[in-house]
Amino acid sequence: MKLTKILLESSEDDSYDDENLSENEFAALAAAIEKELKDKAPVKEAAGILGILSYILLSNTIAHMISSMAKKIAKKQGWSATEDIATKIYDWTHKNEQAFMSPIKRVLSVVMVGPTKKYIDPVTKGLYAIFIFFLAGQYGGAALDAVKNSKWGATAFNTVKSLVKGKEVHTLIRGVLSDIGVLG
Repeated sequence: MKLTKILLESSEDDSYDDENLSENEFAALAAAIEKELKDKAPVKEAAGILGILSYILLSNTIAHMISSMAKKIAKKQGWSATEDIATKIYDWTHKNEQAFMSPIKRVLSVVMVGPTKKYIDPVTKGLYAIFIFFLAGQYGGAALDAVKNSKWGATAFNTVKSLVKGKEVHTLIRGVLSDIGVLG
């Protein structure tokens, strides 16, 4: 019996719940699922959690960079309305970045108590920088893989993503070093 037939069959008197199903029916269902999936290749998700998260972070970083440049240009040109909008976007992207760091900070606040509590912010930024560095490495590896397979469009896109994340890692590490007093 095909799994789709089991799942899609329904009649008026089908009232299954945990108490009405016997072990034989569970075993039959498990056997049908196993038979159905036996010769199937594993599913490759097009967009996993890490992929979605990395695209959100990438778009936030690009918006942050563009709004920073727009803010500087608008200030030089005297375009106050444009400068105000660019500043709002810049602040919004900065708040997004802080929101991405907040789960790390919550975990560290449980672990880091006493005199180490003052280092929660630098450690949070450092761990976030390591995560971003990991993403940049993945993009760089994907770019090298695309070059090897001669996919020029994918190569260019992954190279840009790697460069953007590399710039973000540089900024984050400078912030960490400033927070702990290494950089003045």
